[in-house]
Amino acid sequence: RERLKGLIREAKDISIELDADELRFALEKSLDHWFDRFEKNISDLNVLGSLLDLVEHASAFPFSVNFWRAQNRYYHLKETLSPERQLQIETQQMGWTDQFRRLGETLSVATN
Repeated sequence: RERLKGLIREAKDISIELDADELRFALEKSLDHWFDRFEKNISDLNVLGSLLDLVEHASAFPFSVNFWRAQNRYYHLKETLSPERQLQIETQQMGWTDQFRRLGETLSVATN
């Protein structure tokens, strides 16, 4: 995230104007893509980690990102994924529960 912030700062310093609308659109499409991948293979810790990284990095951009679709998709997963299935995934992929919870917190979705 710090590297991304540095690149954005550097672009500003040398008067490169970033197209916020284009970047926002690309970021929201990437969020959709990674949520699609996560929903298809929910136990894949690498996909969950990439999705979490993307959401965390979005805060580095000098514009707001609309997370409503990502928030709704997370909430739907949280509500429909049974505790038994979550335990099964955690047994197979240690750390999955913590990362899933952190994704919700980063998206500002209640996780309890």
